Amino acid sequence: MGYVVELAKSGRAACRTCKSKIEKDDVRVGAQKSMGDYDTTFWYHLMCFKVPKTLSSAEELAGFQQLSADVQKQVESKFAGGAAATPTDTKSNRNGGKRVKEVSDDDAKTNRKGGKRRKPDSDEEETRTAPKPPKKKGRKAKDESEEDKSVEDEEEKTAKKSAKKRRPAAKAKARVDPAVELERKKVEAAREEFQPMSVTQLKEYLKLNDMTTSGVKQELIDRLADAKTFGALPRCPSCFGGRLRVTYDKPYGHGGQGRWSCPGFHDDEQFRVCSFRSDEVIARPAWKEP
Repeated sequence: MGYVVELAKSGRAACRTCKSKIEKDDVRVGAQKSMGDYDTTFWYHLMCFKVPKTLSSAEELAGFQQLSADVQKQVESKFAGGAAATPTDTKSNRNGGKRVKEVSDDDAKTNRKGGKRRKPDSDEEETRTAPKPPKKKGRKAKDESEEDKSVEDEEEKTAKKSAKKRRPAAKAKARVDPAVELERKKVEAAREEFQPMSVTQLKEYLKLNDMTTSGVKQELIDRLADAKTFGALPRCPSCFGGRLRVTYDKPYGHGGQGRWSCPGFHDDEQFRVCSFRSDEVIARPAWKEP
C-alpha cells in the first residue's frame, strides 16, 4: 500500500473516517490500494488520518516535497503527535467483472493452389531417355577414369577449404554479449522460482511490492521475475497515484529501463487520466521478500 499527500483538487471526495466532504485546497492524505485491474485512492482529512506503523516520517508520503513549507509543517506536526496505528478503511462497493480474454481467430480455411505436373519439353525427354554411352575399355579408359577422380578430389579439397574460411564468420555472428546473457539467466531463474507457486502466493508477493495483481498466472510470473531482477515498478512521479508501466525495446540487455508511461488511477469514484511519458532512467524500488 502507498500513501500520498496533497491539497484537494475539488470538493467531491469524502473522508473515509468522518464521512464529510474534503473541501477544495484542504490538506488530504490518500491510501492507495490495488483493486485488480486498476488502483484507487481512499482520502482522509489530515486530522482524521491515522498514521500507520509502516510510515516513520512525513517525507515518505508521495507528493510531500511538492507542498509549501507551511503545509509541510502541518503534516510533520500530525506525524509528530499522531498515534501510530494501521488505518481502518470503511467498506466500499467494488465493481466486479470477469476478465475478457481476447482470442484472435486465425483458424479460417485457406485455399491451397493445386496444379498439374508440368509436361516436360521434348529436349528434357530426350535427355532423360537418351541411352548411356558405352563404357570405354582398355588402358585409355582407365587413364581417363583416374584423371576424372583426381579432378573430383581436388574440387572436394577446395570446397572444404572454402567452408573452413567461412566458419569463423558464422561463429562471430553467434557471439552473445556476456552481460545480456547474465541478465537473461537471472530473469529465467526468477521465472523458475515463481512457477510452482499458486496464484494466491504470487499475488502476495505483488502486494508486498506494491504492484498490480491483475492478470493470468503467467502474466503474474513474468511481472514478478522482472521486479525481482530489476526492482518493483514505481509510482508515477507526475500524478503520484498511478503505477508506472515500462516497455522494453528488446527482451534482454535493457537493465530494467525503457519507455515509461502512466495510465492514471481511480480517485474514489472518478478515474483520473495521466499523460506521463518518459524515456529517461527512473529509479525502481528495491525488491522485497516476505
